[in-house]
Amino acid sequence: MLLLALNFDNSRVKCYMADTGLLLSMAVGEDDFLKSPLYKSIVLGKSSSNEGMMMENLACQMPSVHHRSMYFYEKTFPNRARYEVDFVCPKGAKFDLYEIKSGRSNKAASLRYVSSVCKKQIDERCILWSSDIKVDDGIVYLPLAFAAVL
Repeated sequence: MLLLALNFDNSRVKCYMADTGLLLSMAVGEDDFLKSPLYKSIVLGKSSSNEGMMMENLACQMPSVHHRSMYFYEKTFPNRARYEVDFVCPKGAKFDLYEIKSGRSNKAASLRYVSSVCKKQIDERCILWSSDIKVDDGIVYLPLAFAAVL
């Protein structure tokens, strides 16, 4: 928890909506909703620039129902390397790391970086994505629906 406390920054906030349908409507705009490229890409299951936003919003709602605190972690270095963990959830004296991946990407550079910096403080590392269950290098990959039980 020390790393989380030392790097806490109130000026960098991510906001989520309790109603993902409303978020989608706002992202699409007031023009013909059903003809929107964003709406079509989501309905057809094709990756879009905003699909990650929608998946993060859905994933955020599920643990919040269980009153789990969630934080966002981002670290950018002078060489422009950027590490971002979508959800850092305290769990006793440790914390869990969750990444949300839209599409089929299984890159876990951010989880690996944070894990290397604070090995003893991490309990679980998990990627929620749109594919099957697997475990790779101690990182658990789960379908997005599993966010309901995290």
